Amino acid sequence: MRYLRLLAGLLLLLAGSYEIAHTWGAIRFYRDAPRLPFTIPSHTTVISALQDEATAAGLQPGDRVLTVAGRPLRHGGEFKASLRSAAAGQHLPVQYLRGGQTLSAEIQLKPAAGPMSGWRDWIIAIFVDFLTRVVCLALGFFVVLVRPRDLAAWLVLGLMISFGHLATGVGNIPLEWDQPWRSSGVFYAFIANTTWALWMLLFGLYFPDPRSPVRILRWTQWAVGLPLLAFSLTVAIFESIEAAGGQTPDLVNRALRFASPVFFILLLASPVFFILLLCGIAVFFANIPYKAAKEPAADARRRLKLLWWGANLSLAPMFFAAVYTRIRGTDLNSLPGPLILVLMLLMFVFPATLGYVIVVQKALDVRVVLRQGLQYALAQKGVRVLTALVMLLVMWVVYQEFKSVGMRPARQLQLIAYSMLAAIVVQRGAGKARAWVDRRFFREQVEAEQVLAALSDEVRSIADAEELKLRVCSRVSAALHVERVEITSNGAGDGWELAIPLSAGADAHGHLVLGPKRNEEPYSRSDRRLLETVATQTALALENSRLTREVAAEAARRERIHRELEIAREVQERLLPRRPPPVPGLECAGHCRPAQSIGGDYFDFFLTPASHLTAVIGDICGKGVPAALLMAGLQASLRGLCAGGVAGLGDLMSRLNRLVFDSTPRNRFATLFCCQWDPAARTLRHSSAGHAGAVLLRHGGEVEIPAARGLALGLVPHAVYPSAELTLQPGDLLAVCTDGVLEAMNHAGEEFGDARWLAAVRACSSLPPSEIIARVIADVDAFAAGADQHDDITVIVLKAL
Repeated sequence: MRYLRLLAGLLLLLAGSYEIAHTWGAIRFYRDAPRLPFTIPSHTTVISALQDEATAAGLQPGDRVLTVAGRPLRHGGEFKASLRSAAAGQHLPVQYLRGGQTLSAEIQLKPAAGPMSGWRDWIIAIFVDFLTRVVCLALGFFVVLVRPRDLAAWLVLGLMISFGHLATGVGNIPLEWDQPWRSSGVFYAFIANTTWALWMLLFGLYFPDPRSPVRILRWTQWAVGLPLLAFSLTVAIFESIEAAGGQTPDLVNRALRFASPVFFILLLASPVFFILLLCGIAVFFANIPYKAAKEPAADARRRLKLLWWGANLSLAPMFFAAVYTRIRGTDLNSLPGPLILVLMLLMFVFPATLGYVIVVQKALDVRVVLRQGLQYALAQKGVRVLTALVMLLVMWVVYQEFKSVGMRPARQLQLIAYSMLAAIVVQRGAGKARAWVDRRFFREQVEAEQVLAALSDEVRSIADAEELKLRVCSRVSAALHVERVEITSNGAGDGWELAIPLSAGADAHGHLVLGPKRNEEPYSRSDRRLLETVATQTALALENSRLTREVAAEAARRERIHRELEIAREVQERLLPRRPPPVPGLECAGHCRPAQSIGGDYFDFFLTPASHLTAVIGDICGKGVPAALLMAGLQASLRGLCAGGVAGLGDLMSRLNRLVFDSTPRNRFATLFCCQWDPAARTLRHSSAGHAGAVLLRHGGEVEIPAARGLALGLVPHAVYPSAELTLQPGDLLAVCTDGVLEAMNHAGEEFGDARWLAAVRACSSLPPSEIIARVIADVDAFAAGADQHDDITVIVLKAL
């Protein structure tokens, strides 16, 4: 069954893709699509027929077209595709060859469809090109996906696909597509359009039960069906190759030339095909009423009759209209507009009727009707026999009275009035008796089954477990007249007559246990089957209820975590400096954009007790909450060491390394760049703990890379960190970033890198530090072009004044 559903899904994908593309083409057709100004056979570029607009532009039959709209035309199959981007009213430039001379022409394109004159044309367009096709496709695939093993379901699918193409025919829309979609679309359209009679024949023979022997004209599936299939396949193959316009392998072209006599013979035999088509349709209209007469189930007979009348109402008017126009030598478009509208609307009746029949057959259990039919019929016939006997008795009494000699006319009128009153009383009594028999003996079981079947659908929408259990127990009790119905977790105990397990796959949810019925009848096989259905649906509903509770709890937990992360993000934002402290001779700025709600990058600006500005930027290994916690500890440690008056930047970094090593796991470390600005001496002392991305851009354009670098913080307990001193002149610029900038990637997997980082800083070095940071981050985003940001992005800029 899985492979059949997979096949049905693949067919749905193919058919759905075609219908979407066809619908889009139909919309364009009615809106502004141009008609073909001239006709070119697929395997040549020579004009064979002209429209008025092409004649007015100077073209003649026999001209060889060289280019259309500036594009060379290799074969006629490309001509329709070349008009795909054109619209009615535009001018189409054409170059053509006539008598060895190259000429040019401008053709004003005319619309393919006439103007939509009113609501009638719009209704026809909607029904023909959209609604009928969608309904047929939806009905066919719904049936085959629900019942993939049923041959009748596949017959419904084939019939509905072909019927959806019946009103529109093949059409020219696929001819506008590029290869290989043009040939594929033409093949699909021809198969769908020309196999309708074949599907009608098979549907009439095998619907609704392919195993049933009730059918006539079975031999037609071979005598008529096989020629119809061969004709459809042959025409579809030839037309799809023709649509390719020479874009086929040489082997295919040779096979086409070899088989061309077969195609020519089929064209000559098209009247025979038309006769076979009528035969296939006739087999359908012969089998459906035959089955309706021979079907033993009244319920099935009623549905077959409904299908037959729906098919007649839908197709007979169109059939007579087609015969009428064929006799007159015209087509359906020559008929009055209101009549065409009625014919199109009536065609929609057939798929609607078929859908109703299929849905009803799925909704009702015919076996219940079969089981109860004989007993119910006998009881009803018994009431009718009793009614007839009473009426005969009344008539016999009246007859005997009339035989009396000398009966006065008044007495005769009195007897007639009494007899009429007796007839009325007997008829009313018989009606009440039939209703009582129906209600008391036979329909009770049917109603119980309908109630339980409805309950199995109803429980799916109940989410509360306790309400679900109460609803199931009360409905089962009322339907089967059982006083004690419960859902237990430990099975049936004493006093219980039936226990149905509530299981959904591997999950068990207890048992549905029932006591004896009030009438002390045993539970029938039908009762057990329906109770098992209810139990299965109840188990699924209980499982859904449990999953709903778990999902709600998980959603609440995620919401709590989200709130906590929001609080952590706000705390982290407050830890970062909103604005650097003012310091003479230097302007600075920094910005951090985390990849997640909270990140592990860090920057800071603060003054030491000696009024020196300390600027720091760091990158914590990892992301999320652990990195954010390490970042907060690193900031507190650094500020504490600076406030404690640690002498020397290298000593400061060594002590900070020891603190990080002692307070973090071995797999955690941090890179850090730290510098201190002395405004009096205009010197910048710096040191780096494994942090790359620092660049010094002098006012004159020279570039220096600060070289004082040691190990990352937290890798080893004891480390030495060298420091260096730079003298900054007005206009000198120090920019430092984290690896979120250097390792930013685009969709091609390229990194932003050091070169782009230096170029981005150099390009805006004349701007204030805050604007430099904004421009650099914008350059990184433009390079990434929407690719995911995998790391935090942090930049600080110090500019000497």
